[in-house]
Amino acid sequence: MNTDDKISKYLKDLPNWSSKITIKNLLQYTSGLPKVAWDTYFGKNERITDQKLNNDLLKLTELEFKPGSDYLYTNYSPILLGQIVAAVSRQPFPKYVKENLFKPFGLDNAQLLSEVPVLNRDLMAIPFDENLKEDAHKATITGVIFRLTAKDIYNWLTHLHAFNIISKESVQFLSEEADFWGNIQAPLGGVTWKNGIIKEHYHHGEAGNYECILKRFNNGKDVLTIIVQANQKRQNMFDISDEIKSILKF
Repeated sequence: MNTDDKISKYLKDLPNWSSKITIKNLLQYTSGLPKVAWDTYFGKNERITDQKLNNDLLKLTELEFKPGSDYLYTNYSPILLGQIVAAVSRQPFPKYVKENLFKPFGLDNAQLLSEVPVLNRDLMAIPFDENLKEDAHKATITGVIFRLTAKDIYNWLTHLHAFNIISKESVQFLSEEADFWGNIQAPLGGVTWKNGIIKEHYHHGEAGNYECILKRFNNGKDVLTIIVQANQKRQNMFDISDEIKSILKF
């Protein structure tokens, strides 16, 4: 398996455009695939399912741009990457993640949920807006709804930076941004290396009113990890994490 492989090698049922997209394109969001039509489905109060997303891909006749020529963040990338992992490992993606990523690296409370709104409301914070209205998004999707505690994320980062999960070369590869201007992230977010050491690493994400940022700093002597999670999005994760770093004088 090579990151330059075309995804058609592993996903046989997709249209002809799959023979133009590489695994690397999916990782770097340079595939030319469009954004998932979340707003269209949610606007109609429809539940999004694996089948609906697959049908949308099967109906797709043209990509947004030639693969590798531009950047567009789309959730189709992790969805298809998960399907490739399932095809190669010959087991469901959630099972692979649990056995090979969660258990070995101490992500004791991590889960791959099957749907939102969550069924067990005691296990995680419920997202709501500034008017205290709960998110009404409905989805049943395989392998993309992760539930992680701050401790889970910390354990994951610690092992990732120690190159226990994947090799140093692989982490460096996943730190590479596509070579375009604009709001571009590497597969791992933003990673700064110096003399073979990760000096800074940040990653920000949001879904509905959920929002999270992680930052990890290594000054050569000490390591500082900051993880901020929220269930009411205020677009202030960077400000909060910067203030924490300032208070700690790191």
